[in-house]
Amino acid sequence: MSDIANIPHTSSGGGAPVGAGYLVAALDPGLSAEKVLQGTAGRVSVTAGAGTMTVDLVTTGVTPGSYSNTSLDVDAYGRLTGAANGAAGSYSAETAQDDVLGIIVDSATIDFSYNDPGNSFTGDVKDNSVGVAKMTSSATDRLFGRDTAAAGAGEELTVGGGVEFTGSGGIQRSALSGDISVAAGSNVTAIGTAKVTSAMLRDSAALSLIGRSANSSGVPADIAAANDGEIMRRSGTSIGFGSLTAAIDFIGSTRGAVLYRGASGWAILAPGTAGFLLKSGGAGADPSYAAYNPVVVALSDGANIATDAALGDLFTVTLGGNRTMDNPTNPVSGKRITYRITQDGTGSRTITWGSAFRGSTDVPLPTLTTTLNKIDYVAFQYNAADSKWDCMAVNKGF
Repeated sequence: MSDIANIPHTSSGGGAPVGAGYLVAALDPGLSAEKVLQGTAGRVSVTAGAGTMTVDLVTTGVTPGSYSNTSLDVDAYGRLTGAANGAAGSYSAETAQDDVLGIIVDSATIDFSYNDPGNSFTGDVKDNSVGVAKMTSSATDRLFGRDTAAAGAGEELTVGGGVEFTGSGGIQRSALSGDISVAAGSNVTAIGTAKVTSAMLRDSAALSLIGRSANSSGVPADIAAANDGEIMRRSGTSIGFGSLTAAIDFIGSTRGAVLYRGASGWAILAPGTAGFLLKSGGAGADPSYAAYNPVVVALSDGANIATDAALGDLFTVTLGGNRTMDNPTNPVSGKRITYRITQDGTGSRTITWGSAFRGSTDVPLPTLTTTLNKIDYVAFQYNAADSKWDCMAVNKGF
């Protein structure tokens, strides 16, 4: 259909008013200035009437009405150009089933069965045909199953009790910590340092140790002490309990020999000269036998003079002033000590004896020589019964 034309009109006579627009039917091909409403042959008809024009669709010859099993014809413009009743179809149950299945289902994943009396289809998913993508979405870290008692719909399940998701599509054992540790997903366990207590060890036989008696690696076993007086020692290629005599036979048969620890192992010191004493050589040196020699100890001068009786026999000091001799420490009953006391270059230095020193009628506690640079000797013996250092001798003025 053409556009409506606005045809200017300047005439002052009869006809359309100035500025009016109007349509004309395509009945006069000589009209050229007007806009024309023209129908397409076979599709639209235009009919001119008294002051009107009628536009109709051209009929296609299809009879209005209802049709059964209809066969239809449609042209390019969407019009029905033909319609007829069709013949009723005849399908077996199998044919109908195949036709439907061919349209709505992939036969590789679903089985359909046809119920002829009820005109119904039943569908079942085939085994091993549902992939992960076809399953319903679920929350993170879930399994699908059923935890509720009795049969029913599936449920999303979580994991726990030492099992966890790996984050990469798998499930693994959770890590363990504490006395026994295991890395997540590992089958290797480790016992922590100092974690096995005595109570955790297996029960042992009475009067036994747990160990390996044979000279080879292997499973530990109980090593029992069968008799009183036995000690643990090595015997040949095994260890076990045995007599003390057997354990120290390596010392030899010399009477009076002494076992000591030498520079590279245990050693034997042969018996010394009669009357000699066993003498320590100090740390890092071997012991030896020697004649007795008094041990001389120099004391520290001060307002109070301290003496450790266990350190020696003769104690020396030079007095630089009036002093107090404190009670000696580490006394032993019968222990004898001697003081050698020297006046300094000034002289007239005095000693006040501690409460544990005791004199007698014959040998009282001495008053020192006052002459400068002179030496006095004072000897004491310890009486454990009275807790006193008894004065035994005094020699002055050397």
